[in-house]
Amino acid sequence: MGVVTVVTAYALFRGLVLVLPRTRRSVTVASFAAALVSVPAAAVVFTLIYAIGGTTDVPVGKVLTAMVGVHVLIGIGEAVITMLTVGAVVAVRPDLVYGARGLTAPLKLRVDGELVDAEPATVPVPISAGSPRKLWTAGVVTALVLAGFVSFYASASPDGLEKVAADKGIDAKADQYEHATADSPLADYGVKDITDARLSGGLAGVIGVGATLAVGTGAFWVVRRRRTPVPESV
Repeated sequence: MGVVTVVTAYALFRGLVLVLPRTRRSVTVASFAAALVSVPAAAVVFTLIYAIGGTTDVPVGKVLTAMVGVHVLIGIGEAVITMLTVGAVVAVRPDLVYGARGLTAPLKLRVDGELVDAEPATVPVPISAGSPRKLWTAGVVTALVLAGFVSFYASASPDGLEKVAADKGIDAKADQYEHATADSPLADYGVKDITDARLSGGLAGVIGVGATLAVGTGAFWVVRRRRTPVPESV
C-alpha cells in the first residue's frame, strides 16, 4: 500500500503541474489532489489483493466500500497537511520543492500600509553551498528523534486498515496463520529479545531510519553516477 500511495501521488502531482498554470497556487492545489487520491487508491489495491488471497468469506464489494470510505477521510486529513506544508515552503523557498522549480517568490514590501511586490532581482540568489547539507542533517536528526523517542507515544488505536478488518471480520482467521517474518529480529516494531518496550521500539525505529537512509543514499548515488557525464579522453 505504501508503494501504491507514493507512485500514485507522484504521477498525479506531476501530471497536474504540467497542465495547470505555472504558479505557486497550482503547485499547492496539485499537492492537495495528489495526497487526497493516493490514499484511497492504495485501499483499492488492498481490496484487489484481498480478492486474490483473502481467507474469509466477506464479500469483496463490502470490503471495497469500507476501505475506500475510511481512507477517503484519512486522505482528506493527509491532503490538508500536505497542502499546508507544501504551500508554506513554496511561499518562501520554491527552490526546495521539485515541482515548483522555476517559480519565484517575490519580495513583499509594505508601502503606505499596503503590501506590494518589490522589483525582482536581476540575478537570482543562489542557494548557499552549505544549505543542502544543513537541511539533510536536520532531516536525519529529526527522523532519528521521531523514530527513536516520539514513536513510543504514538496512538495505540487501530489505523484505517485494522479498523475495517475488525469491523468487517476480515481478520477473523488471522490467529490461524503466522506471518512469514514473525520471528525476524525487528518483528512487531521492536527488537527481538529486548523486553523493555520503550528501548525495543526506539531502537527498532533508529535501525529503520538507518536502513532507509542507507538504501536511499545508495540509490541516489547510483542515479547520480549514471547522470554524470564521463569526460572524454584527449
